[in-house]
Amino acid sequence: MTTTLERPVTREQRPVRAAGLLDTTDNGHGTLRVHGGRPSPDDIQVSSALIRRHGLRKGDAVEGGCDWPRTLSSVDRVNGLAPEDLRGRRRFHDLTPVHPRDGCGWRRRTAGPHRASSISSRPSARASAA
Repeated sequence: MTTTLERPVTREQRPVRAAGLLDTTDNGHGTLRVHGGRPSPDDIQVSSALIRRHGLRKGDAVEGGCDWPRTLSSVDRVNGLAPEDLRGRRRFHDLTPVHPRDGCGWRRRTAGPHRASSISSRPSARASAA
């Protein structure tokens, strides 16, 4: 009987959990900004193939596994959802604007001598109503 000896997994070979905001470049590559979207030495590189495969966009909050040397190897969650759930999401510029037909009630005033029951978003109107 023969056994195969494998090398023990070292710290550099173990995938590390990583999370951050995706920042993409014009050529398709990306960087996972791990410190609040600002550039830092701890940022993680994201390949263009991984971005295309999962449909990632600039500004997405991405969580996944990171291999050495600081490259994202797998995507586990995007914006709190599984990557499979993001397949049908639309781009912002493709959405149709919807305008409300009625006001939202911020400037509606009631008729009558009691103006204290009126609703207004302007601070000067609220001060004069009292």
